[in-house]
Amino acid sequence: MPSSLRQALDIIRENSSSDVEMGTKFEKLSKIFLEHDATQAQQFSQVWHYSDWAQEHGYQKKDIGIDLVAKNASGEGFCAIQCKFYKFDNTIKKEDLDSFISASSTSDFTRLLLIDTSNEPIGRNAQAVFDKLDKEYNRIQLQELEESRIDWLTYVREDRVRLSSKKDLRDHQIQALK
Repeated sequence: MPSSLRQALDIIRENSSSDVEMGTKFEKLSKIFLEHDATQAQQFSQVWHYSDWAQEHGYQKKDIGIDLVAKNASGEGFCAIQCKFYKFDNTIKKEDLDSFISASSTSDFTRLLLIDTSNEPIGRNAQAVFDKLDKEYNRIQLQELEESRIDWLTYVREDRVRLSSKKDLRDHQIQALK
């Protein structure tokens, strides 16, 4: 049976009338992930949709390649975030990221983050660009989204965030920790 996330992504695909609408829904899902996933929530103090952030910080509100912006928890700078809702077997190419790289080249952005639904490695030319950046770059793929405690079906169906309970340690794990 497909994971909760894959089922949620299928629902988004089925209920979207265009690629733009599908992308917007995935951006919202990604924002929820960054705000509620235990690991991600530690890294960012606030997450905005680009147009909301741009309005507050003197940038053009029009989408120029950045989908979300997050304030680094350290308080220093922002993270530019690109969300790609592609098929699971899609390879992300350099041209898929060119506007994102260009838009995030300002000194306001100290980190770059790509969140995508692909299981494939990033394309060779795209990786070469990221390898030469003078900013930290991270990628969150389908598997990491699937491993989150967020109940994706509840989010997509009811527009509310519900976290599954933490898993209890087994006896041998407790012993190992001691």
